[in-house]
Amino acid sequence: MQKERTVSRLKPPIVAVLVGSITCIVLLGALGVFLFDLSIPGIGRTDAITQDEVDTEIAYLKTHSPELFAGEYATLSAAELAQRMRQNIAERRLLVQEAQARGITDVDEQLALSFAAIRAGIGTDEEYELFLSEQNVTEQAIKDRLAENLIINELAKSLVSEQDIAAAQIQSHFEANQSFYPSDFGDAKQQVLADLLGKKRAEAIELLLAQLR
Repeated sequence: MQKERTVSRLKPPIVAVLVGSITCIVLLGALGVFLFDLSIPGIGRTDAITQDEVDTEIAYLKTHSPELFAGEYATLSAAELAQRMRQNIAERRLLVQEAQARGITDVDEQLALSFAAIRAGIGTDEEYELFLSEQNVTEQAIKDRLAENLIINELAKSLVSEQDIAAAQIQSHFEANQSFYPSDFGDAKQQVLADLLGKKRAEAIELLLAQLR
C-alpha cells in the first residue's frame, strides 16, 4: 500500500484554497505583470445565493478540481450537488466577512497578478472569450473567486504564523515522514515547515468556520 504523508488532507474546496492561493502567489511573484486597479463588488455579499452562482461554482470546480467529480461528488444527485455548492459558497462568504471584520481587505495587488497570469495563459482574445463561454463564467466571477481565495488565505496566515510552529514539531514531523523528504534535515526543513503550516492553517480555518456557522 502506498504510504501517505501525515500532513492534513485538505478538505475541498474551502480549505483547499489555502494551498492554491499560496502556490499562485509564489508562482506569480516572479512575473513582471503590470498592476491595475480591480473592483470586486461581489465580495462580502450577504444576499441569497443564485442559481448562476451555483452553476459558476460547479464549472470552477470541474476545471480546477475535477477529481471531486470522480470521487466525493460522484454519487450526488443534481439537487444534492447544488446544495453542496450553496454550502461551499456560504462558507466562503462567512470566511470573507470574518476576514473583512478583522481588517483583511487589501489583496488588490495579488489579485491583479493572479488574474493577469490567468489571462496571459489562455491566449488570444478569441480564445479567452471561448474559455469564458465554455466554462459558463464571467470575467468578474473569476476575479471575485480569486479575491475570495486570497482574502481567506490572508485570514489563515493571520491565524497561524511560522512562529507558531515549534522547532521540535518540525523535527518530529520530519522524522515521522522521512521517506517523503530529502534525507538531510537541513534540506527538508523548509518543506516540512510549509507542510505543517498548511495543516495548522487548515485546522484553524475549520475551527473558525465551526464557530461562525
